[in-house]
This record gives sequence, structure tokens and C-alpha cells, in this order.
Amino acid sequence: MTAQNQSPTRGCPLTAGLRDEAMAYPFPGVHTLELEPEYGPLLQGDGLHRVTMPYGGRAWLATRYVHVRQVLADPRFSRALANHVEAPRLSSEVLPQTSMMAMDPPEHTRVRRALAQEFTSDRIELLRDRAERLVDSLLDTMTEAGRPADLLAHLAIPFPLLMVCELLGVPETDRDTFSELSAFLRSRGMPVERRLSARREFETYVEGLLVGTRIEPTGLLARLKTAHEHVDEGLSVQELIDVAIALLVGGVGSPSTLLASGVCMLLRRPDLVEALRADPRHVEATVEELLRLVPVGVGGGFMRVAKEAVRVGATLVRRGEAVLPAMTAANRDPEIFHDAHRLRPERKSSHRHLGLGHGAHHCIGAHLARVELQTAIGRLFHRLQGLRLAVPEPELRWHDGLVVRELKELPVTW
Repeated sequence: MTAQNQSPTRGCPLTAGLRDEAMAYPFPGVHTLELEPEYGPLLQGDGLHRVTMPYGGRAWLATRYVHVRQVLADPRFSRALANHVEAPRLSSEVLPQTSMMAMDPPEHTRVRRALAQEFTSDRIELLRDRAERLVDSLLDTMTEAGRPADLLAHLAIPFPLLMVCELLGVPETDRDTFSELSAFLRSRGMPVERRLSARREFETYVEGLLVGTRIEPTGLLARLKTAHEHVDEGLSVQELIDVAIALLVGGVGSPSTLLASGVCMLLRRPDLVEALRADPRHVEATVEELLRLVPVGVGGGFMRVAKEAVRVGATLVRRGEAVLPAMTAANRDPEIFHDAHRLRPERKSSHRHLGLGHGAHHCIGAHLARVELQTAIGRLFHRLQGLRLAVPEPELRWHDGLVVRELKELPVTW
């Protein structure tokens, strides 16, 4: 999920049929850990809701769990058709057609199949020891710098970025360059033309890695490059570049937000923190509940466009109309999750959450995200006794005008 400034809505012929009054979306105000109050009545009833998006006009908003799950899984809803300059969307960005996130089957199936073996739980588990060493090293640096410290700058941002470097096989000598280039892609408020220029710079860098000999031979890029060179169905060079960019943007932004906001939520519950310290086996269930409850985006997930008329609950979505699946809202549907707004790791239904998506576009890096969160939260609370916010929670500052709910900093002490 990329972060962009929002701007006035532009018209969209794809959704010209949505003529009734619509709510402006995302809902106004500062986007924090809490679900906006406007969602309350939208989690009742059996229909979708009309909204006006920052770009591209009007769409349907799905909020109920059963509706969101249907939209994510139903092949009659297209990601490719939604990745269009005239389609309703949260961001000004339109992804390249070679991006897996903008594809429908069979193209999406081909690319995902090429990547699937790289993201199996067994392969990702091989990174767990390295993840623990990275977290400990980052915490060493933070504690040596003294209190208070910005947990966002010391851990929540650099840790997932370093993990992406490990996964891709970026050489140690290139990691500063990689971080600098990636910062442009993840920057806040950059003009569209500058973002496009930054993307081209990053593409050139990744292509240089692919044609050279500097990438780590055990990394994902090296293995995909070998497949490209020896297997007819391997990914093209441009698809390999898009995979690297997708992993960078999605594999840093969302985990960073999940980690920082997840720590905030846990610090509200000293009882849960003590349980984590007393028994590390609680970490896994706690992370699943955080994946359910932490709101990563200011709105729903990636837009879909109906390829034909589809009924979703009481709403008939016509061919060409766009639907936004609000996974954050669905994860707080009281019909599925009792006491839905409360962090309860003991709940039996946490595993049903949609925090990592569902269907064909279910997050391919889901296990990597779990390993990162489990490692960072487990080591953080084990090492830093008495960890707490260095300012009252209402004084935390949040970025405005983004598609992610991102803190500007997370001051902590211990």
C-alpha cells in the first residue's frame, strides 16, 4: 500500500451509475488507532454504501465481514479493471500492468505460482534467527542512544526494510543505497512526477542487480533470475523489478505501521504485556489479534471493479461499478468477533481475520509478516522492562493526507 496525498475527486465513467448521495471517503479527521465513528452504522444492515473517493468518482463501500470476504474472493470482481486512471481509488497512483497486485487470473496465477515457493512457511522460518539478530542489534543501538527514544525510527521502520533486503538478497555493501532509494518510494507528500522519477531510479537500480553478479546467491532475486534464464514460464525482467518494488512498498509500510500501532495497543494493556513476558508462547496469539485489530490503512483495501452484475448482500453491483472492501471495518464486525473493538488474544475467532487479505490476492508475504511481528514484539517486551510511552497517548502525532495510518514518531522510555 503506497502513501499519497489525497486531492479533489475527478469524475469516472466507470461508476457514472452511482447517482444517489454518497459519503466522502475516507472519513474526515485524524486517522488513529480507533475506527472512525462513521463506521458504526455501516456495520449494521445487509447492504453496501455509496462513497465518493479522492480520485475517480464514486464507488460502493463494503464493511460487513461476509460482504468484504465475498468481494475479495469472487472472481467476478477484477483488480486489473480497478487499476485504471479513471477508476475510483484512494491514491493518485496507478500501478504498472506488470505488477502482480494489478493482475487478474490467469496472469496473476502465473506470477504468484512463480513466487509461491519463495514464501512457504518452511522457507520463511529460515529467516527467523536472522530476524531475532536484527531486532536485538536495532534495540542495542536504541538503548545505547538513551531514553526517550523513537521506536519508529529505531525499530519499526528499519527492521522490515532490513528483512526485505535479507529476503531479496541485496548485498550488504548496497543496503545504504537501497534504503536511500526506497525512501523516495515510501516518501510522504511527494509530487506524482517526482514519485515516478523515484520509481524509475529504483527500477534502474534493481535491473542493475539482476544483470550483475552482486546479488546474494541465496536471495529471492537470484533464484528468480535463474528461473527467468532457464524456465520458459519464468518472470520477465520487468516483472522481477515489480516484485522487488511490491515487496519494498508493501513489505515495509504495512509491517512498520502494524508494529508501531501494535505496540501502542499493547501498552494500553499492562496485563497482556506481563503475560507476554511471563510466557513467550502468548506472542503468536497476540500477533493474530493485532493483525485483526490494528487499522493499517485509512480506508479499505485495493479497489475491485465488477466484470458483470453481482449481488453482494442486499446490493446489486452492476457491471463496471467499483467496490472497496474495507477490511479494517470487517475485522470489527460484531457478528463475527464478539467484543470486536477490544484486544483479546484469547478469542477463538482471531484466525478468521482479513488483516492479510483473502482470496487470490491474499498477502503472499503473510508468513513473513507474522515472523517479523512475532520476533519484534517478543524481543522488545522481553528486553525492555517497564516499556511505556514517553508522552501521553493523545499527544502522539499522526501523518495527515496519507492512505496509511502512520505515526510521525513513537517516543518511548523504559
